[in-house]
Amino acid sequence: MSAFKIFRQNYFNRASKHVMIDFSVAAALINKFHTKIRDRDDAAQILEIVNQNMEINNDLSEYVRERNLNRARADFRNINVDSENVREFPVLSYSDLILIACGTYQLKQAPSYYGEHIRFNGCYQIELCNDHRGSIMEGVNVSPNCFLLRARIAGRHISRKVYFVYILINSNDSGRSAIKKYCCNCIVGRRTVGCCAHVMTVIWYLGWARYQTNIFPPAQFLDDVLIVYDTNDMNV
Repeated sequence: MSAFKIFRQNYFNRASKHVMIDFSVAAALINKFHTKIRDRDDAAQILEIVNQNMEINNDLSEYVRERNLNRARADFRNINVDSENVREFPVLSYSDLILIACGTYQLKQAPSYYGEHIRFNGCYQIELCNDHRGSIMEGVNVSPNCFLLRARIAGRHISRKVYFVYILINSNDSGRSAIKKYCCNCIVGRRTVGCCAHVMTVIWYLGWARYQTNIFPPAQFLDDVLIVYDTNDMNV
């Protein structure tokens, strides 16, 4: 309806008397002349994932909270990721990423978070849990072949805010089925339908982007721009 100017402005009392008639006319014009809107090719798969996961509790998030893993340092070791290490993480297709996110919104934000991450750390850095095979089985219902990784993703909207991302991987599986659980301590990080942008950034890079040859942080050239202020002009 935003294509019609009349619906992009405030309605006053006099005009509100015929607003439903205007709406009906606009709807009729859209039905007659607008290109037919079709479902995405993967719409059925996304709906199936939504129905499967919408009632599932995020027990990995509970495990992280109960054991206060955000403050744990000795239990994790740092790894600078490249295309040759952390090979247990599954290789994903772009379609896999869309299905994990249940859409493209978070996926489109991943390059920007990636740019902030490598600007802050100088490389793509994650942390692997040292003692996951014994302890994590107690709190999360997964197979013994799983390993836990953690990443610290800088926030884009709040200065100096860092979000902790946890992803549980089954090294015996492949594709998106290998990603068993994930969580983040951001406001929507406990969701089980889709994922937040911080989780998607890690999955996007480890499973897909690091194997590409043309992945660059957006607007990277701005890092080399230096603005010089003329103090004389500022004092005028």
